[in-house]
Amino acid sequence: MDYQPLMTRVSHDLAGSLGALFNTVELLEADPSFLSDALPLLKETIFIVNKRLQFFRAAFGTNAPIPEELATNYLKTLSMPIHLEGKADTRFKLLLVMIAGDVLIRGGQIDLSEHALTATGKSIGWTADHQKVFNDCQTEAPRFIPIVLLQEEAKRNQWTISVSHTDTSFALSW
Repeated sequence: MDYQPLMTRVSHDLAGSLGALFNTVELLEADPSFLSDALPLLKETIFIVNKRLQFFRAAFGTNAPIPEELATNYLKTLSMPIHLEGKADTRFKLLLVMIAGDVLIRGGQIDLSEHALTATGKSIGWTADHQKVFNDCQTEAPRFIPIVLLQEEAKRNQWTISVSHTDTSFALSW
């Protein structure tokens, strides 16, 4: 696998939060009197970066044990609620959650059960490009890397994934 798109994806997902952290530090350097206002922002931004890095390490890293709460913590960084249940492979769950977070354009709710993920929201962004990557299991585009990795995990576990979607809901089942 070419890791350049994956690293581009991870870098993109971290760049905004790290930029906010940098801007806050610059503001404090210019005027230290903003410390009491800036401290909550710094803490929140550090939480977001930390949880996203933990998530990416688990979703894209080695086969080390993965704590279940990583998916929940990742979605907290996106301000989305999630309901998890079932015993599916945790790495598989993390990739499902990442894909669902991407297609929920304006936020929503994610439910993950034993053999299905359902995401509902005001707008679903599953496009023809998403479907092509899902069908072909290959891409050069960083935003679609989780779909390819999900399909690889499914193949490794001998699962077949199906996708369905409307303007307000999205489902993956296996």
